[in-house]
Amino acid sequence: MSCCGGGRSRGSSIVLPRTGVVGGGGTPSRVRPTLAVFRYEGDKPLLVIGGATGARYRFTGNGSEVPVDIRDRTSVRQVPLLREMRLV
Repeated sequence: MSCCGGGRSRGSSIVLPRTGVVGGGGTPSRVRPTLAVFRYEGDKPLLVIGGATGARYRFTGNGSEVPVDIRDRTSVRQVPLLREMRLV
């Protein structure tokens, strides 16, 4: 098993960290979504490259869901057979 990108396993997806905003006085303020989850409705594996970040999003088959950086949301929406499910 390797780390640091030396080996890649099949069916892996990109998981980006969630960030929150903390307001003055230590009280958490409204947290903005950082990810949009998309579901693939095709049969063959699909690789999508985000238009804003250049991140690679791998969809393994019908029904697979992948979190997408919110900055890539607009470009990924344009890909046929991908449906936005929710923001997280």
